Amino acid sequence: MGSGSGTGYTVNIPLPAGTGDRGYRAAFEQLVLPIGLQYRPQLIIISAGQDASWLDPLAQMMMTMAGFRQLSEDMVKLADEVCAGRLVMLQEGGYSAAYVPYCTVAAVEPLLGVDMGIVDLYVTSSELERSKTILTNETLKALNLARRWHRQWWKI
Repeated sequence: MGSGSGTGYTVNIPLPAGTGDRGYRAAFEQLVLPIGLQYRPQLIIISAGQDASWLDPLAQMMMTMAGFRQLSEDMVKLADEVCAGRLVMLQEGGYSAAYVPYCTVAAVEPLLGVDMGIVDLYVTSSELERSKTILTNETLKALNLARRWHRQWWKI
């Protein structure tokens, strides 16, 4: 949460395994974007790891290529609105050698304003479709808890 005069400026949103695209989108809509609009940073720095991908064997957060793209699009819009488009994305990694490149391309395309036309390798997988659409009670509870916590400092 930060300390001293920085109390409230560290915004953590603990999400459960299996959150998926809809859960991450909800976290951005309910917390990240509203807080970003209120805080109005001079620069946005994204620490971009693809550990949240649906094929990552460790985190199991169930994000898809489309989900990563959507979050990047949201951050580009936020940066355009609050800090004249000043946005930096730093690549961190992920543990699915087969899927990290797809998620990385999806995350970078909105920053460049391009669509490389790369089709998700797993587009026909039922698990991929589930990852796009799931929104569990556990995720909803986690988001509610995070909103209640951060309301101490932010109008959300």
